[in-house]
Amino acid sequence: MNRTQRLLELVYFLMRTARPVSLEALREAFPDYRAENEESSRRKFERDKETLRDLGIALAVIRDEERDSTGYTIDTSETFLPAITFEEDEVLALLLLSRVSRRIDHFPLKRETEEALRKILFDRQDDPETDFRGGIHVRLPDEATNPRGPEWLKRIYEGIERHKTLYTRYHTFWSDQVNERAIDPYGLLYEGGRWVLVGWCHLRRDQRMFQVERFQDVRMNPRNPSRRDFEIPPSFDVRKTPRRPPWLWEGDDPVEVEIEFSPKIAWQVEKIHGGSGRFETLGDGRGRLVVVATNPHALVAWCLGFGADARIRRPERLARTLISRVERMLESSVEGHR
Repeated sequence: MNRTQRLLELVYFLMRTARPVSLEALREAFPDYRAENEESSRRKFERDKETLRDLGIALAVIRDEERDSTGYTIDTSETFLPAITFEEDEVLALLLLSRVSRRIDHFPLKRETEEALRKILFDRQDDPETDFRGGIHVRLPDEATNPRGPEWLKRIYEGIERHKTLYTRYHTFWSDQVNERAIDPYGLLYEGGRWVLVGWCHLRRDQRMFQVERFQDVRMNPRNPSRRDFEIPPSFDVRKTPRRPPWLWEGDDPVEVEIEFSPKIAWQVEKIHGGSGRFETLGDGRGRLVVVATNPHALVAWCLGFGADARIRRPERLARTLISRVERMLESSVEGHR
């Protein structure tokens, strides 16, 4: 028999026996171990034993002093995972994740999530789904409308799984430019109804966040398909990815921006965003925040949310942009009331 078949039958044989099995008994059961030279048989068995250990199946050596014999058996404590139990709130959290994945047509791990849930709930006598039928609903923000989004997500997820560099043409909203990017994909986030890729940008030489809807194509590095292009840093955890302010999401050349806030909201900005840049409290209670932005468009939109309580002081072009946006909003408001 070939080696793969022998290994499978060896595991099956040892799993069915209640007592440790001696090498002599294995030689009788497996013709491949019946070499004329006993030492050759032992070396072949030792190689098989090491291969099984590499596969996660540990063989234990049991010494019987009374019978002066040595036997082999499967070490269940090292081979099998302990039983996993879930509290009720944990089960409901998994059900919520499953329901979310059903609502997102191109959720990358939809099938895997459903299969995992079926296995977890296989031996339950009740149906935990009934706990969700009393009025708990999943509501998600409207998703971005890039028609190629599902296709991009599949390729991105494959790149993350196989550790392959992705090449894309990425549309930067503020500059309205499309440029080539090489990205080592680390993880995916779903925020505000949009998929966000976290990875290493070769162009900016930094870890960046990219909105998938801005991709115009996604291509995986075709060279050496079986070899990894990069390693994800051991410290990286997509669940703990710092939630960068929106003005740092994209990849324009960085620009320093100075924003001034009224006394009414200066304290709030300092508390929430003071760590994003240099914050200074002025003598009359106003606040000044100086940040570096790679997405000025998002910064202007953020300032607009504060109305008259926020003003961009520099650079001048951004100050003019903010004023222009306010004027357009006022004009639209006037037109709407006519």
